[in-house]
Amino acid sequence: MTVHDHSPKSRVQPASAKTSSSAELTNIPGVMRASDLFKIKLAANDGPERWIEKINGTVAERLDAHIHFTNPYKMEQESKQIYEDLLKLRPIEREWQPLYQLYVSYGLLNYLTDIAKEQTISQELLERAYASFLFYLVEEAGEAAEEIGIHALPFQFDPYIHFLREDAVSLLSSDKLLFFNQRIDLYRQLWTSLFKREAWRKEERRRLQSLLIEKKNATALSAGYLHQLYLANDLEGFRTAAKRMPAIGIELYVAWMSDSIRLKQPDKARLLVKTIDQHLESYLHQLANEGTMQVRRFVHYFLTHIDTEWLADQEPSLYQSLLEKMLPYSYTDLSLYLLQSHRYEEWAELALWMDSDLAELEREGLKEAAKAAPAEVLPIYHHGIVRLINERNRPGYKKAVRYLKKLRTLYKKLKQLDRWELYLHQLLEEHKRLRAFQEECRKGQLIHA
Repeated sequence: MTVHDHSPKSRVQPASAKTSSSAELTNIPGVMRASDLFKIKLAANDGPERWIEKINGTVAERLDAHIHFTNPYKMEQESKQIYEDLLKLRPIEREWQPLYQLYVSYGLLNYLTDIAKEQTISQELLERAYASFLFYLVEEAGEAAEEIGIHALPFQFDPYIHFLREDAVSLLSSDKLLFFNQRIDLYRQLWTSLFKREAWRKEERRRLQSLLIEKKNATALSAGYLHQLYLANDLEGFRTAAKRMPAIGIELYVAWMSDSIRLKQPDKARLLVKTIDQHLESYLHQLANEGTMQVRRFVHYFLTHIDTEWLADQEPSLYQSLLEKMLPYSYTDLSLYLLQSHRYEEWAELALWMDSDLAELEREGLKEAAKAAPAEVLPIYHHGIVRLINERNRPGYKKAVRYLKKLRTLYKKLKQLDRWELYLHQLLEEHKRLRAFQEECRKGQLIHA
């Protein structure tokens, strides 16, 4: 509520006074500076519309989008400060503070995604400058939603929850062109942690179905609808919808799969693994057009956000299929999986395909594989030794001789010394002009003077 100041200081100064027009306005009884209004804490009973109005008004006053969007990094810094300042206006009542934090996070993200579409600066630069801050807002909103959602909702919260529930669909608007992942993540957080009543979710599914009939290729709406089917445990509906809807990005399926594994919902998790496997190759090809760094980032994201132990144990063939599709960036994980599964022949084929260095392979498990399956690793040694000889230098020759001795031990273990003699003879004959190599072989007592 605006405080009216009728003290002498607040009266209009004489025209002769050298004051600015803005100063004159603020001296009129009942008129306050926006910066002074900003300092007034919001009350719990102000209502959701008043809260959103306050948030939007503050951002609009503090953030000159036309100027700041020419330097989006500066705008991000200013937005962070606005967020911190808005949080200081939280209601005094402790039980209302998480709800207010949710409103500030939600309101600021919505405001920024709305004004972003009006800018002429490149979308790529905007995404790069703002992505981390908007994900931070999503995390803040998610934490608040979870804190509110673990308790029975007080009836005083009803209008605030109703407002957010009705307004959340705006996050899926096709008018918003940027920050798809952040908007979808926030929508998912709200409907997973806060809007839990089946009647609410059923109503939302119907609403999204109607909107999708009007806008058939709306990617964000499709993602929202899939999330509602996921929450309803409608696996058949989810499977059918996922096939006919536009590509929404593998990251969403990964998030759903991760949640399903964490919540011990194996049927959901299996469906999502299969869906990911079906879409992964085309998605990686699409990412590759943007550069290998994008593919590398996605693979890192994927392998750190899924329960690989569960996948390897419950869906081993699918897990291997996923890793093979993500090669070469998933090499370490696939190599470890094959070794732990004692599938040494496949492991050796992978190592050869990757053209791996023998020293590196020894660190990854070559010694253990050689003990368990010596015949399977012979090609690895053959290939690695030739690589070292082809370096055409003395250190390379010395390493080659060291591995030749290990190779001889393997042939001896296999009782195939005749094959060893034939192999060594052919190798020496092929490189007979490399005197330094021949000399190292004599020093290593592989051949006699």
